[in-house]
Amino acid sequence: MPKLWSGAYFSLKNLGNWFTDLNERYKFFDTWAMKGMPYVQWISAFTYPVGFTTALLQKFARKDDKSPPIDKLDFDFIPIPKPVSDFQEPAKDGAYITGLFLEGGKWNHDK
Repeated sequence: MPKLWSGAYFSLKNLGNWFTDLNERYKFFDTWAMKGMPYVQWISAFTYPVGFTTALLQKFARKDDKSPPIDKLDFDFIPIPKPVSDFQEPAKDGAYITGLFLEGGKWNHDK
C-alpha cells in the first residue's frame, strides 16, 4: 500500500486485493447512505465492528424502562441459512449480519 494511504484501515492484503476490498466497503456504506440502513449488515465492512455491536447493545438497553442495563447484556448468534437477498425487513432486536469469520474451528452444517 502506498505510504500516503497509510491512514486507511489496516490490512495484510496485497494492494490489488486491498483496493478491491476498499471498493466493496465503499459501495456498502454508499448504499446505506443513499437508500437507508440495509436489512443485513456486512460486519467485515466496519473498520471497528466492536463499535457497531456496542451500538446494538445500547439500542436494546434503551428500548424501554424494563430493558436490562447494557453491562448485563450479551449476544446470542443464531445462524440463518438463507441468502442476504431473502431478508425483507430488519431484525426485531440486534441485527442480521454477514461476513463473520470463524477462526480456529470449523462449521458443522448438520448441527
